[in-house]
Amino acid sequence: MAVKNNENPQSFIEWLGFRNRLDWSKSRPLGGLLGSILLFSVSVLFFGALFSALFVIGGIMTSGGKTSLGSGALIAALLGAPFAIWGVFLKHQSLSVQKEGQLTDRISTMVGQLGADKDIKRAARDGILMTAQAEGLKTEDRLFQFESNAYPQTDVAEVEVQPWREVTLSVPNIEVRIGAILALERIARDSVQHDNGRDHVQLMEILCEYVRSNSNSSKPQNYPEPPWKPLPDSPSSSEIRDHLAKYQDRFGQYAFGSAAYKWGRTLSEPRIDVILAMKVIARRTEEQRRIEVEWQGPSSDHEYESYFESVLKISDDLRAMISSGGMWIMLKNLRTTFRREKIYRRKFRIDLTGANLQGLNLNNDTQANDTYDLSGSILNRCRFEGADLRKVNLVGCQFDGSKFIGANLRETNLSFSTGTGVDFEGANLRSAVMIASHWYAFFGGARLSGGCFDLAYVTGDFVEGADLSGATFIAADLRGARFERSNLDKVRFDGSNLWWVQFRDLRTPIAVSFDYVSLKDVNLAEFSLVPKELDTMFGDASVVLPQDVSAPSWWPKFRLPDEHDPNHPLTTSNQYEKWVINPEGYLPPSRTV
Repeated sequence: MAVKNNENPQSFIEWLGFRNRLDWSKSRPLGGLLGSILLFSVSVLFFGALFSALFVIGGIMTSGGKTSLGSGALIAALLGAPFAIWGVFLKHQSLSVQKEGQLTDRISTMVGQLGADKDIKRAARDGILMTAQAEGLKTEDRLFQFESNAYPQTDVAEVEVQPWREVTLSVPNIEVRIGAILALERIARDSVQHDNGRDHVQLMEILCEYVRSNSNSSKPQNYPEPPWKPLPDSPSSSEIRDHLAKYQDRFGQYAFGSAAYKWGRTLSEPRIDVILAMKVIARRTEEQRRIEVEWQGPSSDHEYESYFESVLKISDDLRAMISSGGMWIMLKNLRTTFRREKIYRRKFRIDLTGANLQGLNLNNDTQANDTYDLSGSILNRCRFEGADLRKVNLVGCQFDGSKFIGANLRETNLSFSTGTGVDFEGANLRSAVMIASHWYAFFGGARLSGGCFDLAYVTGDFVEGADLSGATFIAADLRGARFERSNLDKVRFDGSNLWWVQFRDLRTPIAVSFDYVSLKDVNLAEFSLVPKELDTMFGDASVVLPQDVSAPSWWPKFRLPDEHDPNHPLTTSNQYEKWVINPEGYLPPSRTV
């Protein structure tokens, strides 16, 4: 197969215009045809040789046993040809088995080196702490002190110190492990190029297990602050005063001034071999990721369509529909469709569940050649506090129980991802993309300015103290979200579900867009709304409006029932959809409907 003109040749064979590895998936009917021709040719050759041999033997017998050297050579050649072909085939098979054995030996050697240790010698000494107790009693605690360390500060009666001695410690051999990780990366890429990726998935599983095990060799640090508690629904003046004081100490005035963000900057990076293993996993080539999609089964081209391009197309379509004033009927079904119909349907997924990746730096801004891509990965209960994940592709990941306290996720793509119990306190999510994602998370003190949450479902705890200026929540489901003391300047909630959302003590919201939103039990008193803006909003008697602003005449004059019976004609969803279909002809229901 010829090499395409826009591809750089990787070897002498490719320089001549041929590929080292043919793409056998092309022209499949032609392969069957060539196989049939080859089988027919071998059969004709064999039976032709047999017939020719019989013909020559018959000629010898009729000629009185006289023959020539050429006749004998012809008989030997004709009878030996099929066996010579079979010998070549067996030799090829033997060579393939030999190559597989060598590859297996290489992998086994590299895997063994992943656990390489080395011995180092340190000066140390033993000691006994005699701790004073009640009634004159003492307890003994044996301590171990290295030369460069001091004994811990404790209330002790006396310390019995033993002489210095030399001890031997076993520590990871970082140099050997780094070499093994890079060798496994080379083998994985070679497997994709020369062996249809047969060993790629197993090697990725090995590296994932290496990260999960070795990242937890050091215990992760926990954020020293307790979980944030919001104000009760009807707080007293003293509760408000105490809450504001705690708020200022914890979240500060801006996202980068929060205690969580500052704490995240103090965390140390993982061990260097763990960092390298993460980079190897994250910089997999497009061909490697395709092997993962097709692992143990074929995959159509549609299933491998680029996440990012599809997400941008969805977002642009939504913005165009809403900007033109048009609206579609089933927003909730549209949200469900995009969550269910994943574009990536991977048979194999990177699994780093429970990994301690505090302080990890995978910043794509600093990469000249590598693009870090962890899309579709399982990242449940991962510790990303203080990590730098700017512009990393995290599309379609699972983050249940993960922590991003003080992390930098600027311009990171988290679309189609899901997470329950996720903590983003103090994180930098400026211009992050979370289209059609599903979050039950805490965003306290986070910076979400310019972020895109179109078609997202964001609920759970609170978005208290977050900077959301310029963010978009087009067609998002925000039921129960709490935007307390948040910056909502120029935020777009167009087409979103804002049931039971709490807006309290906002930072003077300016130019907030509520086109085609569905409101229920919401207090909009802090927004500077004019009557004309209410023409593109749907609510009922449960909505509190700013002073001197009256509800439109076509809003129901009573509180619509909750969604206990979705088929009931008076539910908010049903009435909202009727209004969306025909806003000018919509008539509010009476209580007797």
